[in-house]
Parts: sequence; C-alpha cells; structure tokens
Amino acid sequence: MSFSMANESATIIYEHNGHTEAPKVHMTAEVESYIKAQRSFPPRQIYHNLMQMADDSQFEKTELHTITRQQVYNVWVSITRKEWQKDAANDFRSAQLLIGEQDGYRLIEGLQEPGVSLAFTTPCFTNSAKYNREKMTEVFIDSRFGTNKHGYELYCVLTEYDLVSLPLSYLLLDTRGIQEVGKRGARLTEWFVALRNAGFGLMLFTLTRTLLVLKP
Repeated sequence: MSFSMANESATIIYEHNGHTEAPKVHMTAEVESYIKAQRSFPPRQIYHNLMQMADDSQFEKTELHTITRQQVYNVWVSITRKEWQKDAANDFRSAQLLIGEQDGYRLIEGLQEPGVSLAFTTPCFTNSAKYNREKMTEVFIDSRFGTNKHGYELYCVLTEYDLVSLPLSYLLLDTRGIQEVGKRGARLTEWFVALRNAGFGLMLFTLTRTLLVLKP
C-alpha cells in the first residue's frame, strides 16, 4: 500500500492465493467392517476406539486420524437401521413395533397417541417372578427434555433394587401441539394409574423429593 499526498490517493496492490481443498477421506472397507463388528457400542465409543488403533495393521489403507465422528455415525446408522427401524415412513409406528418385538416389554394402552405419547413397561416391571416387587419400597421418577429429533419429553419410573437402579416404565411425551388444560398432567396421571392398575402399589418420589402416593 502506498499513499500520495499530492494526489490525495492510496494505491493497494494485493495477490489472492486460493485455498487448497481439504482432501476428502472415504471410509475403507476395513473401517466399515470394524464398525459393523462393533455396532452394539454407541458410535462415539467406536470412534474413540478407532482413534486408539491408528497404528493397527488392519487399517494401513486408512488414515484414521482424518476420519470424523460424523462419518462413523453415518456408517453406524446405515448398518443398524434395519435392526431397529420397522417402518421407514412412520417413526411412531416403528417404535411401537420394535417395543412389541422385545421380550418382556409391554405397550401401555391409552398412551399410544401418535405424535403425543408413547408409554411402555420393561421386563423389570412385567417379570414379577424375577423382580420381587416387595423389595421395591421406593420408586422414583426421572425426566429428560428434547431427547430426540422430535423433541419428546422422556419420563422414567425406576426403582432401587439390590443397590442397582432398574427402569420399570418409560413415557415419551410431546404435548406442544395439544390445546387443552392440564394436558401434560393428565397424561402423567394416566401413566401412573395404568401402573397401579397393573398391580403395582406405588410410592413415587421425584428427584426433587416430591412424594406421590398411588394406593392400590
């Protein structure tokens, strides 16, 4: 850059150097085979394991350090999708079918509203021969919000059993599109009543120590 006081001007000379395009790394067959073999693990764990195996001879054709978490996730989803996706056009129906196929899991009638509620019990609840309900003296409620791409709230009834936390029932809930008073509370109550009617006298504590008692 140069200035001319006489002409009251500035002259700028510049040169543009184009950016070098980053190399595109494609998954090799070796990496895809590894992900398939480890598909029971979450993708973040598979990615972490791969990063620890950069010098492994089975991956000599792949520069593992250039592979991204997203690439690992995409391959993992494509491999596992057929195991859990039962209806590609309807996520709600797909979830119902998947739950129905699992031993000991039961859908809770009355809380099967497409796009609103999906509730079910686990083997820890349905298998009373294996899990003695008399030992379940306190049952707690936990919750999470925005748990999946649809933004469902997730509620779980769980108990302490031999020093281990066991999930008894889950409720996926999204009442944002419902125009009614007490929409969330009504469905939570229906969930608790359904568990009570299944023969389970409940003394429920929330994680804030709020006590709810549902007598048989």
